[in-house]
Amino acid sequence: MEQITFGDYNQLFLLNEEGKIYKDDMLTQVYDSAVKYSGTVVNSVETKVINGVPYHYIMANGRMLGWVKLEESIQVFRNKPVYLKRFSSEPSELERLDIKGGYEISDERKVYIGRSHLYHDGKLFTSLFIRDKFYGFLPMESYDLGEEISIESEFADADEIFLNSGLSSKYAIEDPVVKVTLLFRELDLARIRADRKTLWTPISNLRDVPEKKEISFEQNMEKSRQNDYYLSFKEEKKKLDKVMQSLEQEMKKVKRTEEKSSKLEDSHNKLESRISDLQKENQLLRHENSLLISELDKKIRQVEHIGLEKLILSKNQ
Repeated sequence: MEQITFGDYNQLFLLNEEGKIYKDDMLTQVYDSAVKYSGTVVNSVETKVINGVPYHYIMANGRMLGWVKLEESIQVFRNKPVYLKRFSSEPSELERLDIKGGYEISDERKVYIGRSHLYHDGKLFTSLFIRDKFYGFLPMESYDLGEEISIESEFADADEIFLNSGLSSKYAIEDPVVKVTLLFRELDLARIRADRKTLWTPISNLRDVPEKKEISFEQNMEKSRQNDYYLSFKEEKKKLDKVMQSLEQEMKKVKRTEEKSSKLEDSHNKLESRISDLQKENQLLRHENSLLISELDKKIRQVEHIGLEKLILSKNQ
């Protein structure tokens, strides 16, 4: 694969700078101090060389900030979501990178999702999420990497089925056949589905579990960069697809509106045509009525004239 050069795509960084953030690419209007956003994961949406130095136009939490020179910030690499669980359930004394806006890790027994990673002081750190809550970056070496799977298996001991991954709340089921969906091999822990519930049991409590498969996860900077490059464009394509779908829906609405408008216009034209026909019929009736009245007047005059003549003749006699 071709070597990816700096600034070729939208990159993520854990901001750690002491310089200024500028509103414009002429570096004349200061937006804010970069120190204020230290520990924030920012997105570099554009890179430009200004006065011979690369500057990044960054955004954070959906808000555009401005142009900044990145020197000490750490690049964050996207990865396909992976399941993670701490080897120890004791309160964490691990090194945690200073993250602004990260939630405190209050329960080490939980299962987290890792969506990105970074390299710091020679160590691999993974991000930790539960749904959309971000808990920070912690050393990958302290977490068991979950192996997604989809098989049916039988459990040996019904007393070893639990509602939570900490295996502290038991759950009784009768059917020994369960669906296995996730394995933490080092922790001897399996996620299963039964009774329309997500349950947990030791892997050692299951029969016929397949051999461990190799789980691919970035272990060097170059591989991480290549995968990040691919996932970045995949995210952009997904966003573009959503925009296109939204536009298609709007076009369908416009088409339906135009069709309704066309039908209304046809109805209006038909109504106008009918009104015009009625007006013509009315004019014809008025003309015919006028002729009838004229004819009637003529006959009335004739009758009156005949009656007058008879009256004159009778008087003369």
